[in-house]
Amino acid sequence: MSTTTNSADPITHESATFNAPEAAPPIEELVHHPDSPDDAVSGDISPAQARVIKRLYHGLIDSWFARMVVTLLQRLLPPPHVGLTYHDIAAPGLPPRLDGLRVLHISDLHLRPGSPLALELPALVADVPHDLLLYTGDFIDDDDGIDHVGGLLARMPTTAPRYAVLGNHDYYPLGRERGRNDVPRLKRMLAHAKVDLMTNASRTLYDGDLYLVGLDDPCTKHDDLTKAIAAVPDDACTIMLVHSPDMVKRLRGFRPALMLSGHTHGGQIRLPWIGPLITMSNLPRRAVMGLFSYAGVQVFVTRGIGYSGLDIRINCPAEATVLTLRSTPR
Repeated sequence: MSTTTNSADPITHESATFNAPEAAPPIEELVHHPDSPDDAVSGDISPAQARVIKRLYHGLIDSWFARMVVTLLQRLLPPPHVGLTYHDIAAPGLPPRLDGLRVLHISDLHLRPGSPLALELPALVADVPHDLLLYTGDFIDDDDGIDHVGGLLARMPTTAPRYAVLGNHDYYPLGRERGRNDVPRLKRMLAHAKVDLMTNASRTLYDGDLYLVGLDDPCTKHDDLTKAIAAVPDDACTIMLVHSPDMVKRLRGFRPALMLSGHTHGGQIRLPWIGPLITMSNLPRRAVMGLFSYAGVQVFVTRGIGYSGLDIRINCPAEATVLTLRSTPR
């Protein structure tokens, strides 16, 4: 593997080789929706409605009533755990020699004191074969989580190159857009853990057969697509990392083979016949988790690991995912 780094990024990786697995992991789940024109996939609600719902949601989760209900449900429901899910994904333009490339995708740790679900992760993935380890943001909820995340990352596998982007909670405490997290300290921690933080940048992998693009968090307006893809050839097979899947609506003609995101938590609370209570996304509700296609771009949204707002998941278990990429012509 060869890498391209910018002067602002101190992390480089030694040369690595890819070995295709003898057999693909079993497919546990595959969700796919056909391509639709932009006006048909613009979302179930308008951005203004989404903002109102978000404000109402934050008001609710801050209430004593919500905390009381969550405490009661935590006693009644089975203890939560992180699961491992497998998906096969056809990646347009992936060279045949990379057929079977295994990507371990992790997002939304939200690690903080009192939210220990992510602590299961190192043991869960310790023996999971993978060729790339990709994180798509929200490592913390606030600065109290930085040291905890550092300890967790120190226990994660080091057999494959590791790349990451940041999410909105990494910038603002609890993702509320007020206050400010110590982002330089978080970045130093990631560098110490040898995680290559991609801030609107690209990397060449496997002698240029694959490109990786890391877009900084669009929810907090830190994204710069022009800068991120400046060095990416038009015909390159590309994987894009970006915290929010909503970015797929603003790619301006750029067409990665696969975009990886988190942010939605799969809805986190999913009720029978209703589905997710809130998605934190302007995409259709069906795009809250799994694999879907938007304007010719495949997007995989993981349910993530931790909690956002309420420390509970209902019918939406936490997951780490192994994505096995399959070669297919453009």
